Amino acid sequence: MNLQNWISQASAHWKEFTPKRYRALKQAGRLPSALKEAAERTHLEMNDLTAQGYDEHQAWEMTREKYLFPPQEKKMRDEPVASEGIRALQKARREIARIRENSED
Repeated sequence: MNLQNWISQASAHWKEFTPKRYRALKQAGRLPSALKEAAERTHLEMNDLTAQGYDEHQAWEMTREKYLFPPQEKKMRDEPVASEGIRALQKARREIARIRENSED
């Protein structure tokens, strides 16, 4: 089985949704081997599940998020929650609300 498609998909997913892990693996020179291992483990577990009677789609659904597509990393408290543009928009809305309140007096 050619696992390269899974490796490519996992790489894109990790880069977007688990960027800290992705960067750490890349800096350590372990990213290619970690991606390959994730694809191989997915393949092995899917084989085990199909041998137990699950169809391939069920095996894929049960396995893909374990190795290839882990959930998004949680943001730390010190990380920004909004971009500069969002913060500027929020500030403008507060200012508009303040002006409206003052004009009603």
